[in-house]
Amino acid sequence: MDFKTDIYLKHSAWHKKEDLVKNENLRLFKRDIDLYVVACTLGVAADKTLENDLPEVYSTIGRNTIQTNYDINDSITFLYQNAILNTKTINLDLDKRKKYAFENDIDDSDYNPSIFLTKFANYGMSKLAECITNNDIETIVNIVQLIRSNGLTEDLDVEEIIL
Repeated sequence: MDFKTDIYLKHSAWHKKEDLVKNENLRLFKRDIDLYVVACTLGVAADKTLENDLPEVYSTIGRNTIQTNYDINDSITFLYQNAILNTKTINLDLDKRKKYAFENDIDDSDYNPSIFLTKFANYGMSKLAECITNNDIETIVNIVQLIRSNGLTEDLDVEEIIL
């Protein structure tokens, strides 16, 4: 799947991204796109979405970031395909789901893959935002607990992360 548009972050939870990306002490994520992938993963795993709640774009992730970083491109494609094929948040027949998941040139002006996937990321980011405290170690512990509670990993050791 090729993302042909930038990713527009228009949910209030994204205001907390600076606490996870720009925080010099914490620095859990190097780039906004890394945080977006984790947020998407949380949303897709829970099969929950949140609609945009801001009238204006808070932040943008350029499509070139996805297209030129193959590791990110592969992760985003996998998350998108998983979401479109399995989600119960939209009502699409299987043929349309497969078309959206695997065809690069979708001729449907009413459908935008980045908007679809960003709804999952909005949910994930809202959950990550709830983990943020004034204490960096506590924030890390909260995020690890969130990831574990979603069944995404069992062998993530907090001590290895913070030591």
